Amino acid sequence: MVHFIYEIDFKNQRIMDSQKNVCCRFFKIIVITINTKNKFLQLKSPHILAVLLIIFLLF
Repeated sequence: MVHFIYEIDFKNQRIMDSQKNVCCRFFKIIVITINTKNKFLQLKSPHILAVLLIIFLLF
């Protein structure tokens, strides 16, 4: 199984993959919630929807 690494860019509120391609824009509430926990976050996931689901479950 291939895993992609996504970076969360808090300043611009977006998610980028390992090649710095913008995957999607973040909802502000998610960015703010994560920002209070950790300024930088790297997530390994086979799919971007799984990343969003994990974030919703964790926070």
